[in-house]
Amino acid sequence: MLKRLRKCNLDENSCAAFNSLFVPNGEIKYEFLPEEDLDTSLSHEKIFQVNLIFKIPAWISTNQTDVNERVITASGSSKKKAKAEAARIGLISILGINYYNSIVEFQKRTLSVPNPNQQEKQMKTSNVNAKFSRTSKFASSGMDSDDPESEEYSLAFAQRVAKLVTEKHMELVKDDETYASQKVIAGVVLTLGLPLVDNVHVVSVATGTKCIEGDFMSEKGLSLNDCHAEVLATRCLRDFLYSQIDALKSFEGSPIETNSLPLQGIILESVGSTEDSILRIKLKDNVKFHLYISTSPCGDARIFSPKGLEPEVIDLTAAPCAPGEEVIDTHPNRINRGVLRAKIEAAEGTIPVANLSSAPQTWDGIMLGNALHTMSCSDKICRWNVLGIQGALLSVFMDPIYYSSIVLGSLHHPVHFKRAVYSRIENLTKVEDPYRVNLPKLLMVADRGKRRVTKSPNHSITWTCSWNSYEIISSAKGRCEPGGVASRLAKRLAFIRFLKLYKTGTGGRDDFVNISYEGAKHLATKYQESKMKFMEWMKESGYGVWISKPIEQDSFVL
Repeated sequence: MLKRLRKCNLDENSCAAFNSLFVPNGEIKYEFLPEEDLDTSLSHEKIFQVNLIFKIPAWISTNQTDVNERVITASGSSKKKAKAEAARIGLISILGINYYNSIVEFQKRTLSVPNPNQQEKQMKTSNVNAKFSRTSKFASSGMDSDDPESEEYSLAFAQRVAKLVTEKHMELVKDDETYASQKVIAGVVLTLGLPLVDNVHVVSVATGTKCIEGDFMSEKGLSLNDCHAEVLATRCLRDFLYSQIDALKSFEGSPIETNSLPLQGIILESVGSTEDSILRIKLKDNVKFHLYISTSPCGDARIFSPKGLEPEVIDLTAAPCAPGEEVIDTHPNRINRGVLRAKIEAAEGTIPVANLSSAPQTWDGIMLGNALHTMSCSDKICRWNVLGIQGALLSVFMDPIYYSSIVLGSLHHPVHFKRAVYSRIENLTKVEDPYRVNLPKLLMVADRGKRRVTKSPNHSITWTCSWNSYEIISSAKGRCEPGGVASRLAKRLAFIRFLKLYKTGTGGRDDFVNISYEGAKHLATKYQESKMKFMEWMKESGYGVWISKPIEQDSFVL
């Protein structure tokens, strides 16, 4: 393979490089889409879109069943650029991103000898623009070559997830330009069986990059604290799970009217009840959830991402690495690697928790003007990989649910992303069964992500497939616009749904009239024990102390 590719410059002539892989027995063709089929609603520039259609030659694929025709769609400002982009994505889908990048770097060192000034500039540019926003079966973190489903987490699957979430967002806001702007989109999809790429359903979509201002915190559970897209998308997923539990109970013992339900069916099943007559449920075996984020989550995953590959991560004097070989961080113990970080009130970005006061946040202190801090999305995703995405209340009814994969769009670095979401906790073993350390597949889309210098909107969009309409949330106030009413995702409304489901041995809830939201969360004892062990692990490992909101915030009762 290297002998063929060495003759072509992958970075400058991707079409020739791609074609060389298919000589003499491969089948490839380029088909340009007619102008009437192009979506030009988001751009005033003329674009050309092409479908690259090919079959993998037998000498490349070790999988005898991998003979299906593949189609890759790309666009460009000219036909030549569109074909080049399609060929580049095709090369990545075959070679894997690590292998592709190592060849590109190797060719830059051997095919040209720039003067010292050009060489220094070229090295910086290659690091900044390192193309780790793509993936394949060779490039996906968390892959297990012995796992028969590993092949399912392909570039095509990542592209499909990103496309469906983005299209759903555009569909929601197409008639409302005021709220159409966004900086980060996140969404949750579920898959029902195999092949994954053909069984993807969008469950939730959210946008947002800001948190509530301290003045608008609610002691009654009526405001959303964190309006970052990935956090809201996960809260939407929990709302969807409540709807599924309601449906499961409604149709218990009766035929299920699938047409009246989101996704035309119930994805949960009952596994009996506890001695206290508490319903126990679980996901059906073929159901998996996947998270998409259009950019790296704030915090540890993003703080190193814009620079792409750092000089210490890739050896610029070494030959290309083989497919499947993973790029590693050769300086994992450098300061700030993996540390917990907090979001800043009324601003964007994060700071290490070590730079903040070690005293707990207090309600009266924040009301007097102390800044409110919220843990970063990287850290929250890391915690979800131990405690699950269902939260404390739903843990009373079900075992933890984990994301099977996380798909990223732009501004990411695979080494730092992997560390942020689960490498920091891989050795954490002291959690209560059925909790564990989850290792999701980490996937990247093929589209080049560009840094956009734009002002972040002061609102968030939230939607889940169990709703008839989406919500517009004021990020500063944590409530719906217009009118300032509570979101369907607010803690208080989730608490109401929880108490309706929770049954005592006598079938009533008299013993829980005065139970607080915080008290209800502590009914999930194993969840709370695993949460404490996670926080202790982060502290003992030198990553920092987890910052919690003032205790008054969760003390409300109905």
